[in-house]
Amino acid sequence: TYSFEIRDDSGAVYQTPDQVAIYNDSAFDWESLTSGPITVLYYGLTSRVRAQLVLEAAAESLARMAPLLGFDPTEPVRIVAFQGFRDFSNALPSRMQSLQGRVQTEGMAFADERVVLIDGFNPGYRGITSHEITHLVVAEVTGRARSRVPSWLSAGLAEYGNIDPTSEYVSALKRGILTGRIPRLGSLRFSSGSGEDIIRAYGQGLSVVEYLVDNFGESKVAELMQEIQRSLDINEALEAVYGFDEFGLDTEWRISIGLEPLPKPEERRSIRDLLPTVTPSPALQPTPSPTS
Repeated sequence: TYSFEIRDDSGAVYQTPDQVAIYNDSAFDWESLTSGPITVLYYGLTSRVRAQLVLEAAAESLARMAPLLGFDPTEPVRIVAFQGFRDFSNALPSRMQSLQGRVQTEGMAFADERVVLIDGFNPGYRGITSHEITHLVVAEVTGRARSRVPSWLSAGLAEYGNIDPTSEYVSALKRGILTGRIPRLGSLRFSSGSGEDIIRAYGQGLSVVEYLVDNFGESKVAELMQEIQRSLDINEALEAVYGFDEFGLDTEWRISIGLEPLPKPEERRSIRDLLPTVTPSPALQPTPSPTS
């Protein structure tokens, strides 16, 4: 988005209206399909049919997740559908390309630009599209607080919104339960560790979101989004909506799947406890004799 500001010698200022320029990869001849707020960009004569299916999957995902998260989708969304994994992977940021040896990235959402990149010819395109669209929806509904949405909640909601899920995440979580490798919610990592760790983290996030929905209803999810936006703190938001913080949720979820509850965390120390103790030098006093 760009504009020009023009000043003359008298100090008068003229601001031109904002203009929008869209940059696409010039290696391909792009075509587009649009329905409502969704536009799918594609290339290649054989890709139009798949682009239409991607568009339908995105629309279905928005229709499903908008009521759950409590908003009306009106802002434009662009889905860039590449014709195969090689073209798609070349468009990924370098930090995501470094993951390819551990997991294969199939889609990526960019909230600020409201753009989703996908491998449009992946057999699981419906699930990939809906997963990434949900990431954009979560970012839109939380606004300035989007960075305060914890990874487990963002990933869990994205997979909860998957209209064509696979069993990989669930299977990885089951393996983690059997081997005792279930990290705390706050320490889940979705871009580091082994491929198994990353896939299990998605399964754990999904399972926790399902726990919240199954036990408290879908309407509470929209309330949670509003509280995150208001408080900018996941613990305060969870307390306000569900009556427990992240630790409490983690504990209750573990009990619900047959795991031992988490040990209670140490009491938080105040800032006074972290300051060095300053003891004044006492005046010299005679040493008293001990009493019997």
